Formats: sequence, structure tokens, C-alpha cells
Amino acid sequence: MHKKIELVLDFDGVLFNTAEEAYSVCIRTPVFNRKRFNHKAYLKFLRLRPLVGPAWNYYEIMQIITKKKSSSGLLFRKTLRSVHFEKKFFKTRYKFKRNLYKRWIKLNTPYAFFFKLSAILSKYPNCEVSILSTKDKKTISDLLACYPKSAKYFDNIYDKTTFDKYGSKCKFLMEKQSKEKKKILFIDDSTQHIEKCRNIRNIIPIQASWGYVSPKDLTIYAHNMDDTLQIIIDFIKETS
Repeated sequence: MHKKIELVLDFDGVLFNTAEEAYSVCIRTPVFNRKRFNHKAYLKFLRLRPLVGPAWNYYEIMQIITKKKSSSGLLFRKTLRSVHFEKKFFKTRYKFKRNLYKRWIKLNTPYAFFFKLSAILSKYPNCEVSILSTKDKKTISDLLACYPKSAKYFDNIYDKTTFDKYGSKCKFLMEKQSKEKKKILFIDDSTQHIEKCRNIRNIIPIQASWGYVSPKDLTIYAHNMDDTLQIIIDFIKETS
């Protein structure tokens, strides 16, 4: 009897490197477009990017950068200002894409993992695959559409609306696993998302060490690209 399995992947920091795009959108928002930013500001943004979940988190990150505040003990609190910023963030991204689409595309780079995984999935067409992201579905779909040969394996997308509904990726995965009786291999770069899924039956967390995670925050679930691809192959073969 075949086992029911599913591969669930984060998008930012696992399939695509979108940090430069997020920074470019942030500094173009009405909240911050009158500020001056240099390369040091961008490097600080990259250091803080591992802390970000939903887009409203960028507000606090940008506050730290512009006001030169310490990030020590940072706790994200959803406020009227951060919610307002998030709305402006998505509107700014939409305008950026509409007016400078080619430039916008270049700010989002697929990891080698994306193409190598696609090659594996081409050999196992029956493997169920989903993207689970705090990003909006339209943006994910637009980026995937640039690579149609690989993108066809990633057409099932759970986006920020799912995350907002459940409050965490882990809660969503637990309900999904319970309803569908599947064994889930969950790949994410975020320490927070990975830690919440530890010791949960039939959910196997893998932390993508190539994503937005500093070496000091790597968990016992961290694996490099090649090892993760081998784990996926072994996971898929459980169905045979």
C-alpha cells in the first residue's frame, strides 16, 4: 500500500532569493521614499531579513535601519502603522512591477535548488508538492511564470491569506496532515517556522541552510542544498 506524502516548501529563501526585491520595494514606499539609503543600509537589511515573516514585519526592520536602532530583543507587534505600511508595500510592489517589470524580475533570483528540485520532480510526476509562503500568491505566480519548464511542478500555492488565517505555518500543516492523513516533508529557512514544527508526528521539518538564516540560528534540522535534495528523493521513494 502506497503512503500518502506531500512535499511542502517555503518560497522566499528556499526556491527564490527575493531579498533585494523586498528591500527595493521598502525604500520606494511612501513611508521611506524620502529617506537616504546607502549600501551599508542594504547590508543591514540583509542581516535582519531572517527575522521577517509577513510583510508588515518589514516596517520594524526599516525603522531599525533608518533610526539606527538596535535590533537586540526585537519583538514584532502588529500596529496601525505596520498594517498601513503593509498596504503601501503591496501597492508599491504592484506599481514597480507594472512600470519596471524587467527590472523587478531581475531583483528575484531562483536558487539552484529550484532547478535541481524540478529535475527530480520530473522523474516523479505523482509526488504532491505545495508552496506555503507568507508572500502573496500573485507575486509567486508571476515569478514562477518566468521559468515555465520548472514552474509546472509548483502550481499549488498557499500564500499570505492562509498564513493570516492560521497565524502560523505549523498550525496549517497540522490541520492539513490531520485531514489528509499524509506524511509531510516541510522545507523552510526560518528558524521560527521550523522550531514550531519539531516533534510533531508525520511532519518532518528541514531547514534550508542556504536561505535567510544566519549560521548562529541554524537548528538541528538544518541541511545544505545537496543533502536536502537527497532527503527529498528518499522521501518520495517511500511511496514505492
